[in-house]
Amino acid sequence: MSLEIAKQQLENGNFIDALDTLETTLEQANANSDECAKIFNLLGEVYVRLADVKKAREYFNQALTAAQDTTTRAEALGNLGMISSNRKEAIQFYEQALALFTEDNWRGRGAVLNNIGMAYSNMGKRDEALIYYQQALEIYQNAADQQGEGATLNNIAKLYDAIGDREKALATFQQALDIRRAISDKKGEATTLDNIGGIYAHAGDARTALSYFQQSLAILEELDDKAALVITLTNIAGSYIKLGERRTADQYKKRIKSLQKAVQDAQKAQKKRLKERSKK
Repeated sequence: MSLEIAKQQLENGNFIDALDTLETTLEQANANSDECAKIFNLLGEVYVRLADVKKAREYFNQALTAAQDTTTRAEALGNLGMISSNRKEAIQFYEQALALFTEDNWRGRGAVLNNIGMAYSNMGKRDEALIYYQQALEIYQNAADQQGEGATLNNIAKLYDAIGDREKALATFQQALDIRRAISDKKGEATTLDNIGGIYAHAGDARTALSYFQQSLAILEELDDKAALVITLTNIAGSYIKLGERRTADQYKKRIKSLQKAVQDAQKAQKKRLKERSKK
């Protein structure tokens, strides 16, 4: 139950509360147990969100050492791959994780295959990336996991966009969008709408791009996702500039500055609380 509470705190952005919950749970856990390993993995995830990669790596390595279960070991290896700045090293971690996930753990296998695909995509090896994305897509489709399917289709569409195949990119983004809307994946829907808007913006069709950015904006305002709102508002301001409507663009820029300040203030508050914890 405590781990579920910590996961929810992490999801809600309450990182210091998540640390408190996890550290208390750790004190009550048996040393070198799989429960400890799961706690270490979550502590690492919290520090990733706090932008302390060094601390995150320490916890992921502790999770790897303590893990008794192959799934927990695989998760630790996947996390180490996620934070690695060396893409080749990241792929090695992911491949080790993939080898440990059993065939019936489709969620773990799908996530790792997506991560390998992203690593190859970032290296410019798009043919290899597509192979891994397609493997992930097949796994999610066979498991009827529409959330995973929508996320993977979004990744594939971004790949098509990167190689300049606008037609395939738009068609695949639309597939992702339809799925994300069907399952009420609001955050995913907003992301895909932004991505579609980006394609039209790069093609010089600012008016159509704006319509997609505005749809994304409405969702993100409902979710109150300030960091994502900054990105979408920036896209909207850029569209209005291209349309020659600078006054409107300036209004959105004011909103961007206000949101950026709110994000920075929240980050400062987190750092202050983290510093106070370290003194105890």
